[in-house]
Amino acid sequence: MQIGKSESVIHWDESNFSRAQRWAQYAEQVYRKLKNKPSLVQVLSNFMKETNTGGVQFTFNDLQVATEKLRQVLLNNPHLSSTQFSQVLDMYQVDFHAESNKNLEKVVTDAYSISCSKGTFLMLSSIKDKLEGDKSTGRAEGTYLDICAKLVWAEIGKLMAKQKEGCGLIKKIESLALCNDKGVEIVLRMLVLFIKGKIPVNNTPSSSRTVLDQVKDHIHRWIVECSKHDKIDNYKKIWACPPSLLCEMSAFDMLFCESYLSFLYSCGDGLLGIKSDTVDCGDQKTEISYDSRYRHILEQVQLLLQGPEYVSELCKQKFMLWSVHDSEGETLNRSCDVPSRDQKLRANLWKKIYYETCK
Repeated sequence: MQIGKSESVIHWDESNFSRAQRWAQYAEQVYRKLKNKPSLVQVLSNFMKETNTGGVQFTFNDLQVATEKLRQVLLNNPHLSSTQFSQVLDMYQVDFHAESNKNLEKVVTDAYSISCSKGTFLMLSSIKDKLEGDKSTGRAEGTYLDICAKLVWAEIGKLMAKQKEGCGLIKKIESLALCNDKGVEIVLRMLVLFIKGKIPVNNTPSSSRTVLDQVKDHIHRWIVECSKHDKIDNYKKIWACPPSLLCEMSAFDMLFCESYLSFLYSCGDGLLGIKSDTVDCGDQKTEISYDSRYRHILEQVQLLLQGPEYVSELCKQKFMLWSVHDSEGETLNRSCDVPSRDQKLRANLWKKIYYETCK
């Protein structure tokens, strides 16, 4: 425990983590064997009291949860690297293929008890890598991210219980979104879950719920503002979220839906190789075929059309507008600063999408 809390842990490799875990498991066995032998318990307790150094206070009762204590000590060590956080993750023995897994919830909960934000996101990144590497079910990753969103909201509740001003909170959320490649998705999930009435979670202090309701609007405005083209990094991270999540948010907010449609419009320009004043979808990899990229846009359009009627009607109106091009080379859609040939290509693309999805 003392070594696990020190800077020496930076030299640990996989074998060191395995050895530490075996010692923790041995300590748990000792507890089970001695817990009903008071005299031996007293002897061992006195010995542990004499040897407690380095700021680690460990009692006989702690032996029964030695593995958990070890994980917590390691998680809060600021010297761990990304690879070492992956080793700590292995200690939880999570079955990432399971539809429901309490160990996964435990590791996420523990991740949010980490004292440094860098460590939190290294741990969450390790979980994400594990989910992707093991080709676990999409539902498992979605569950994990929803848990993250709820835990973040719970932490916000604690923060807001201590302060009345919301400005510091908005900066904290923006920091969260930028510190991790899944940060924006977690924030967006948090907002969707809040609107759906699934959070605040039970452990959110009741005294802060009124404040949380007020702050929800600030979070929502910040997410929408991320769609502005002068914030390219945020813009790309928003639209890297799963289409199903983006459609859910679009169903709750028409301004967000407008931004999503603008993004799809930009994807169409990117597909056609049109340089415009819009920010493209960033998917210009030559190894991805035109047909694959087109189908990806089409799938996102179809998801939107399956949403509420007002979302579907807005989509149809936009697609019809974008597909109109008059005989003089003027277009009724947004960009008039691109060549007439490109405008025709754009109009034909959205006409095709409209007839494939709306007719």
